[in-house]
Amino acid sequence: MYFHISKGIYISYFNNEFVVLDIYNDKYHILSQEVSSSVVFALDNEFKLDGDKYVSLNPKTTILLNNFNDYVKYLIDLRILSWNNHIQPYTKEINKAKHSSGAANLDWNMPKDNFYTKTNTFVFLEAYVILIKVYALMNIFGFRGLIKAIQYNADKNCKKVNPEEFQTLVSALNKACFFFPVRTKCLEWSGALILLGLKRKFKCNIEIGVQTIPFLAHAWVRAGDMVIADSQDLPQTLSIILSEPFN
Repeated sequence: MYFHISKGIYISYFNNEFVVLDIYNDKYHILSQEVSSSVVFALDNEFKLDGDKYVSLNPKTTILLNNFNDYVKYLIDLRILSWNNHIQPYTKEINKAKHSSGAANLDWNMPKDNFYTKTNTFVFLEAYVILIKVYALMNIFGFRGLIKAIQYNADKNCKKVNPEEFQTLVSALNKACFFFPVRTKCLEWSGALILLGLKRKFKCNIEIGVQTIPFLAHAWVRAGDMVIADSQDLPQTLSIILSEPFN
């Protein structure tokens, strides 16, 4: 049998520790280096169950990591590792970012000048409605609801576009946020922007970057190699744990 990462779990390294995002329970977990090593060991080897212990079938592996079986049970209980038996290795690539000091100061705010910028009324109303949809999805279904909506609206015919083509959408969305009764955070803003873009068949991804000490998670939208209306160094300073809908 092979271990796999459970459905709805996104995982990434940050400075030798795994950060785990569980979109089914709207939770982040930070795993210690030893537990993180156990995850790598579990995904890289084939096992059989001998009594209540997992035994590696890799001939080059003579001993298991310390407390490996205890960690496996812990990770299965957290729903990070799947308890199902798999006959094939886990193939999805895990982002193993280089060592980073993280973001020195990340205080995300929308530019106030958009309040005075003239925007297309129809695009403004569209942005406002989509903002309502994003908040409804998050409140009713949690983070999973937003990701499912993004995946559902992704079209294989989406085209690569110049990031400047997002400017009208960004201005309309920012203005909609100023009239919205709830303060918009980066996740809801990015979720609304990507849904606006996907509706126009723009090829773009919502991404979430994380760091550990101190823990920080930040969402943005990227089209091609460009971050839209946010700092361009985010993919380098933070470890990308989620990038949807295009992989």
